[in-house]
Amino acid sequence: MDQGDVTFAVQQPAQDVFYLSWVAYIRPVVLFLVMGAIGLIVSQSARDANFILVGYGILFVAIIKVIYDFTWRRRFVFYYDDDGVWVFRGLLPWKKGVGGVKWRDIDEATFDTGFFSWLTKSYRVRVGHRFTQSNEILVTHIKRGNQAAAVINQKLMQDFPN
Repeated sequence: MDQGDVTFAVQQPAQDVFYLSWVAYIRPVVLFLVMGAIGLIVSQSARDANFILVGYGILFVAIIKVIYDFTWRRRFVFYYDDDGVWVFRGLLPWKKGVGGVKWRDIDEATFDTGFFSWLTKSYRVRVGHRFTQSNEILVTHIKRGNQAAAVINQKLMQDFPN
């Protein structure tokens, strides 16, 4: 599946790029179905023209929200390069950006295990900062997140042995 153009986020050639799993799309779909059902029920059961417009307004907001959520999730990129481990996220110009941790500041990379994670191959990955918890990376629903944590730890041990 094409994940879109990630060259906007990756300044250097990245060794490995990880995207969000299909599990990350479940919440927007459920929210769309609920909001869409409410919008249709309100618009079809209303006798007043204003309530009909309110129902269609709710349906319109649900459609815009699901489009935004899907587009935002498609542009989410978790990767590492020669400088460190990075996360690119955001869709709107004032919300988009890259954040991460440089290799020299990484403590370790971990992932959460469990039956649901194993079954869906969707993991929560944490890249800890050596000096402060406020600068760590914590991302959920990463496809192959277990491999991402293993590769990051392996590279960390090769480049910065204790």
